[in-house]
Amino acid sequence: MRGLPYFLAFLPPVCASRPDIRADTNRDGVVDIKGQSDSYNKAVWSAKNGAIFLPNVGDKHMRCANTDRNGEPLSNDELAYCSDASGHLLLAPEYLAPLRTLPINVSASATGRVYATPRAAYDRVRIFFSEDGSNSSAWRLVDQERTFSSELLAKGLTLGIDGRELSKDASVWDGSVTVVFEVSDGTQVDMDAVALKMAPVLTHHHLQKVETLVSTAANDSEPIQQNFLKELDEARVVSGLERPLLLFNQSDDIWAQDFLEPAYASVKYKAGRIIMGKHFERKPAKALLDFLSVQGLQTPLLLETGWLAIGHVDEFVQFLPYDNELGFTISIADTRSAFDILQKVKKDGHGNVAAISFKGDADEPGLGDSVDMMLANSTFVTVNEYAQKHIDANLQTLLSEIPLDPKDVIYVPTLFRAFDLGGGGGFWAPSDGLPSHGDDAMKNEWLLAAFHPASINGIVIGNHYVSPKPFGPIIDGVDVLARGVESAYAKAGMNVTYVDDFLSHHMNGGEVHCGSNTLRQTDMIWWE
Repeated sequence: MRGLPYFLAFLPPVCASRPDIRADTNRDGVVDIKGQSDSYNKAVWSAKNGAIFLPNVGDKHMRCANTDRNGEPLSNDELAYCSDASGHLLLAPEYLAPLRTLPINVSASATGRVYATPRAAYDRVRIFFSEDGSNSSAWRLVDQERTFSSELLAKGLTLGIDGRELSKDASVWDGSVTVVFEVSDGTQVDMDAVALKMAPVLTHHHLQKVETLVSTAANDSEPIQQNFLKELDEARVVSGLERPLLLFNQSDDIWAQDFLEPAYASVKYKAGRIIMGKHFERKPAKALLDFLSVQGLQTPLLLETGWLAIGHVDEFVQFLPYDNELGFTISIADTRSAFDILQKVKKDGHGNVAAISFKGDADEPGLGDSVDMMLANSTFVTVNEYAQKHIDANLQTLLSEIPLDPKDVIYVPTLFRAFDLGGGGGFWAPSDGLPSHGDDAMKNEWLLAAFHPASINGIVIGNHYVSPKPFGPIIDGVDVLARGVESAYAKAGMNVTYVDDFLSHHMNGGEVHCGSNTLRQTDMIWWE
């Protein structure tokens, strides 16, 4: 979470005859108390105009515990109870959005109040006052009992606002607040107001620079995961990332992508839609959809993933930086080009080579079968036609929402298999005592998984792409499937680095993207 530096225009402030409270309504980083640039429509918040404040829910001084007194990890709800805004002290003043009142001519008996409305906002924001804005320890919470003397009103008040919590449900609170400045002088009561809204919680996109690559730690008893981390770290270096891998170490769960979705709140940013999967009639949890929708800027777009055994969108689609007006394009799994590769292998007289070239000790469907055998397998052909039908439908959904020229779409050769095709292929699950999230296939439907390690399921790091090593057919020492993958990503100007995830993740139903995560830059302007 990063704050936009604010500057206060102090000299000389306008002296008002009526209450006048201002915020950075025009979003230029300055609270203007000399001119009128922050006065126009200040009481009305819109997507293009209106002050923004941050949820101050970090832990700047690392005072919040991660475990209870018995050393057991705290639940998500328990972790959320402690933050820099959970008390009455301003621990992170850099995340305070400034408010100023103009000096006002009042009698010696006049008093002033500053408060937030409506009630839902009052309970979820904090307003602070300081007589010395340069000293962070001088900030004091403004509660409903606080009044300001005529001397302070005559100087003008230096105030700030932050959020105690995130906006989670629009029916409770959508992040909007109106701050009222009320002055009582004898029997006369005058007031002014300024509208603000909490900065939305935003997820990252692939145009944002990767700062840290994340995965799950392994100990000496987990050589397969250790090898994955070794190759992932080598790919990190090739990609130019200076920060070391950040490794989760509180679980034996290898799926770092599933632990969390990195997100941030900032008074800067620009981002697109959130892409999520649904399983036919089953949608993601309502609480999650409500939370994402109330942020107001990244309305979830649901794609059909019920045809996949795991059911994640990263199994067939991805977004890449691209030289067009949008700055990005869609890359999508493509069974047609993958079958073209196999057909060429057969046509060139190499149909007897292994369709999957992995040589390790593994019990994986299709391992050892030749290209000829896979092309002659009617179930395999039918399964991939079924996959392509859903992929095509999802691509049309994306293109109906994104003004992307279809010619810019990048097709990544990918093949699928039925979950039970040939036996084996059971998916690993952590030993957390929870039931499997998997479903049985619906009537007349399949549940599919990647046949080769699926290159679509990789990590975008600028113009570098970290891909699962596909282990396609080897012809004259060349992996022809990998060559097709490299050709596809080259259309986006991307260099491909491979990581062997066959034993660590592929056999368990995922790939490199599933076993990793990224922390990306956050300083982008979101209202432009």
